[in-house]
Amino acid sequence: MDATNGILCPIPDDERTPFVDVLLKFIDWQKVRIENAEKENSRLKKELAQLQQQVVVKRENKILESALSIQQNNLRAKPKRKKVLVPLKIQKQEAVHPENVQQLLVKNIQQLLVNIGSKNKRQFTRLHIQLDADLDFGSQRYYRHAVENISLGGLYVNGSFGQHLGDICTVSINHSDFDEAFEVHATCAVIRGGEQGVALEFVSMKLDDFCHLQTVLLYGADDPFILGTEFVNNVNLELEGDLILCRTFSFYREKEKKRRIA
Repeated sequence: MDATNGILCPIPDDERTPFVDVLLKFIDWQKVRIENAEKENSRLKKELAQLQQQVVVKRENKILESALSIQQNNLRAKPKRKKVLVPLKIQKQEAVHPENVQQLLVKNIQQLLVNIGSKNKRQFTRLHIQLDADLDFGSQRYYRHAVENISLGGLYVNGSFGQHLGDICTVSINHSDFDEAFEVHATCAVIRGGEQGVALEFVSMKLDDFCHLQTVLLYGADDPFILGTEFVNNVNLELEGDLILCRTFSFYREKEKKRRIA
């Protein structure tokens, strides 16, 4: 080494010692190690940059797919029809006085109930209860399909089944909140079908199953009294052995009469 400026200079052979040789080899080894480390760091940085780019691309693709899926679902969604409501009005405003205002309002509500009753052709209230149904059409079986709604007359099951009007199936209705003993088994007929689901009418079921159906519906109804009234007014059951024949419902007989007259 030059003592004046601190620069490493070649060491003459006559001045080299074993220690100096070892030191020089160590310096060379360190240089090689540093160069290799720099190359490895450079390679790792490139790989990291590539991985980051891939993550960004995947994230962008996922966002794009999600946006396209939402757009397609919006296009497929059918526009909801707005309900046309007729507001309650007092016909003769000048006739309203403190002593008769309650009587006039009661008459208004009575008239509204009459109008609603004339438009509502359903014999049984449809309840939206969390139920699963297993359907067995003989050659085809379907398991754990969600029940859209259910009543004392039948049920609507979500799913694509490809069945036709009048097809007969056996149905097992399960309720996760109740004991398995309350599972309802019934024979049903297809009365309406489509891509979204199938409407089934109860044909027959055992007496115990009908009692279970009543129990599930009464506990699931917002107003059990209304459901009980519907049962008393509209159901005329026929017992054959241990089977309840549900096609003897009064609303079904009325349909048959209209068909025969037509």
